[in-house]
Amino acid sequence: MSKSKVHILIISSWYPNKKHPFLGNFVQRHASLLSRNYVVTVVNTEYSETKSEQTIELTKQDGFNEIRVVHPRGKGLIERRKFLDKAIDAGLSKVSNVDLVIGHVVIPKGLQFVQAKKHFNCPLILVEHASSYRPEIRKDRSLVHKLILRKTRKNVDQIVAVSEFLRHDMHPDFQRHSISIIGNHVDTRLFKYAPKKKSGVVKFLHVSTMDERTKNPEGILCACKSLKEQTSDFQLTIICDEDVMQWKHLVTQFGLDDQIKFLGPLQWSELPPYYHEADAFLLFSDYESFSIVLAEAWMTGTPAITTPVGIAHNMSKELGILVDIGDKKMLASTMLDFIKNGRDRFNNQLIANHGEHYSDSSILSQWTSLIEKHVG
Repeated sequence: MSKSKVHILIISSWYPNKKHPFLGNFVQRHASLLSRNYVVTVVNTEYSETKSEQTIELTKQDGFNEIRVVHPRGKGLIERRKFLDKAIDAGLSKVSNVDLVIGHVVIPKGLQFVQAKKHFNCPLILVEHASSYRPEIRKDRSLVHKLILRKTRKNVDQIVAVSEFLRHDMHPDFQRHSISIIGNHVDTRLFKYAPKKKSGVVKFLHVSTMDERTKNPEGILCACKSLKEQTSDFQLTIICDEDVMQWKHLVTQFGLDDQIKFLGPLQWSELPPYYHEADAFLLFSDYESFSIVLAEAWMTGTPAITTPVGIAHNMSKELGILVDIGDKKMLASTMLDFIKNGRDRFNNQLIANHGEHYSDSSILSQWTSLIEKHVG
């Protein structure tokens, strides 16, 4: 089958909406990337607390077609299920001649993936990004989530994890499946290598949602408080697309207003200059399934100080420094060591070369090979 005629339908449990404009934005980027080789349509259903009638919006995004179905939420489980089923039916009715369904993140919309597969009688690829496969979360799954996972698992033709780290955690749930690894991509038109310009103050950068459940923002700020007791010759820029008021208050409480500044939300295209200005990228997460910000940092030649999560699991010493999860003292001492002699320790061009593993051309090539196995 010719690539130009292959039609891919993407459905995702996480997708940007008015309330959460950055949620699952990597799915939009994935759709745009695949549209370089294929015809791509995204169908997204989302509920509204205020709407009493279903609405459908068809738009053209960055190279792909997008169908948004907004539906009433409903008051009970049965009514909510009815509105949701009507919404996905309406979305699928606007699409024709689909050759492949790609579903991102099985919970909670995995049944929509299965419905689309059966509707178009075509293969289904499941791409997983979620942290819900962590042992401590897996044991607390609801009955509904277990049922969604079980039915989706029976109908998938291929499973993709975005990192080896995530594949390891997914294995207990997919013991009879082969799980491929294809990471998220970084747009090389935006994120490029640039030599670092050293100044008297060492500049750290952190980009995240500052989610307390995984990102450990308080740990970062506590480490900076300890670090300031040793030196004030550092700055930390935090870019976040969520409300950071509580963290600003903590920064003031810790006496770090001169060292830490907050920015955001920013578009993807606005981020590269901050990586170029940074001497090191800082990540102190308890868990990451991938961590696109690490790939962005490496693409720009920026070393990372990070916990061993996502694509930083087993990170080589050429790319940065690993610190133990939750160890604030270790983070502070590592930052202090970097301030003293870290900037001369890393080959920034070598780091950028490694970042090419996540370039749009590399990731698209991997996806093309996988897709052609199913529709070629």
